Amino acid sequence: MNPVVNWSVYALKHPRTGQVCYVGWTSRSPKRRLQAHVQQAVTTRRKVRGNAKNRWVLALLSIGMKPEMVILESGADDGWKLAEPKWIAFYRQRVAA
Repeated sequence: MNPVVNWSVYALKHPRTGQVCYVGWTSRSPKRRLQAHVQQAVTTRRKVRGNAKNRWVLALLSIGMKPEMVILESGADDGWKLAEPKWIAFYRQRVAA
């Protein structure tokens, strides 16, 4: 029997370079969360300049691309509270190195 999964920590990567530009968590399906990131970037563009993630998504959309989503870790209960900062630190360390 498979364990219950109710959260996933994911990375948004550049589709050409594979560079991770964002790490987050979701309790939604990964497909729906990725769609929400794209919609948020488009909606934010109309209101204000937006944050770095939204600007990055818009830049990809402007050249006909979308970010790729990779699931880094999944689990149940509130384990995402430890997993998300762990993965953020991991990718920040890789950038700094």
